[in-house]
Amino acid sequence: MHDLIADLTKYLGLTPEQQFRVSAKIKRYIHGEKADLFSRYSFYSRGMPIFDRTDPTNPIRTGYHPAKDEWLHNILKEKSEQHAEWANKPDEEVITWSVGSFKYVQKVDPCSVCGAELTGKSYSRIYAKGVHATFCELHTPKEET
Repeated sequence: MHDLIADLTKYLGLTPEQQFRVSAKIKRYIHGEKADLFSRYSFYSRGMPIFDRTDPTNPIRTGYHPAKDEWLHNILKEKSEQHAEWANKPDEEVITWSVGSFKYVQKVDPCSVCGAELTGKSYSRIYAKGVHATFCELHTPKEET
């Protein structure tokens, strides 16, 4: 990705702001393609369809049998959703590295415990039960052994 942006900058004479916007557009496109790919994989990995055949000329799909590998199906489905979410994020959230002379520092959510601003500081992020929690160094949960 960095080499592509460097080449585009050289060929098109992009300004740092244009580098940033083009990088974000490319990243969103890549995430969109990955979302489509994982969506198709998850579609293929789910179980066979169940049809209501009361009317033989027009069967109606009423559901699906369980997937043969539910764990794999769930991973593919979650990856599809994750990439679709990233494909719709704004430029400032998609790009998390230095683009040429334009340096973008990713905004980090405040600490879930004390509310301290963590952008540019060290932090921990935990994902559990569908919820992201961000912690400063002081409030990072200790691992239980």
